[in-house]
Amino acid sequence: MEASINWEDDSSVIEFTMNQKKGETGEFEFKAGIAVVSIGRMHAILPDFLATGQLAYERRQVVGNPYHGNILLKASVDSRTKKLIIAGICLAVVGSNQR
Repeated sequence: MEASINWEDDSSVIEFTMNQKKGETGEFEFKAGIAVVSIGRMHAILPDFLATGQLAYERRQVVGNPYHGNILLKASVDSRTKKLIIAGICLAVVGSNQR
């Protein structure tokens, strides 16, 4: 399972992300806003899930978005564990922006 992310390489990434639009409709992609997640905090909060490969992340650029990547959750993770991992990612949030 993949959840798209943008890597915060520089100070322009938050504005870039907030201004991303859906290709077909031209609507803003993230109407509710964005969250900034610290990879360091994710490693501190969820080390066992990362070590076992249940949770991972990658950088995978796409056309028009050099910052793109994914948070990866192994498909075989049971629903209880999935909820624990999602809660851990939420605890790793260090900031947010809204429209």
